[in-house]
Amino acid sequence: MLDRTPQLSDLDIAPAPPIGDYLIGRSVADAVAIVPRIFNLCRMTQEVAVKLAFDVELPQDWQAQLQADILREHQFRLGILLPGRLGLQPLAMPNGEGTATDWLASFVGTSGFPDTAEAFERFLTGLSPASLLLHAVDRCFAAGEACYHDLVPTSIETAETLAPQDNTVAARSAHHPVMQHIAITRGHGPLWQIVGRILDVENTENELLPAPVCSHRSVCVPAARGLFVVRASQSAGRVTGFTRVTPTDHLLAQGGVLEQALANLPDHKAHRASLVIDIFDPCQPVAIKEGASHA
Repeated sequence: MLDRTPQLSDLDIAPAPPIGDYLIGRSVADAVAIVPRIFNLCRMTQEVAVKLAFDVELPQDWQAQLQADILREHQFRLGILLPGRLGLQPLAMPNGEGTATDWLASFVGTSGFPDTAEAFERFLTGLSPASLLLHAVDRCFAAGEACYHDLVPTSIETAETLAPQDNTVAARSAHHPVMQHIAITRGHGPLWQIVGRILDVENTENELLPAPVCSHRSVCVPAARGLFVVRASQSAGRVTGFTRVTPTDHLLAQGGVLEQALANLPDHKAHRASLVIDIFDPCQPVAIKEGASHA
């Protein structure tokens, strides 16, 4: 059993492949094909970002594909992974017959997700899969626990740096009344993250995702975990430069979201550190080093 909360230095983080060095000198067509295959999460986000960065035409239905990509990630984490971690009944992924709207109605109930603080507190006592999940998380973490503070939302101006910033899916819905209520009453922690993900399902279904932003060969594209940025250059159809910064890069940065969240998890709840990691959802394997929390 863990006797203290693990910190960022206690985590075993699988390194991402050095894709930039690998792509230099290859054809742009190769780069466009390779990047989404190497990094198999959020594949459409990466395809859109790489194609825009290299000025390659997007498929006609790219927006629908991007939305479907993001919805799958949210549905799996909200309906299967996190309920399983909390001992709750999972909610099946949509099959070919059902729609994303059907899944959301099954998850939050036919009345939809609440849009006021008062309705949200009532929602926590309900019996929908979303109510049960949020209630369980609310019971796991007291106000201020596993929270981060004073991080500005990621933008095209900051996305390429690893300075501490809030590049989470929750940041996209930070101005929603329920999110503002949670920020005040619980903090920017696990509950805030999960509610932000639920709201992102609604926004994605309603085609309210932020549009990709291009600036001086940098491209910022929405992903299931936040904003994904690519900077690329080419000459005569060959790659001369390529960098990518993911929401996970910001999540795991020194002074960033996960470091702060773990620092604000009390030692008597050290056993919940892995749940915190699953809620904040890095896209590369992260594990607590064996024996790290017994030092």
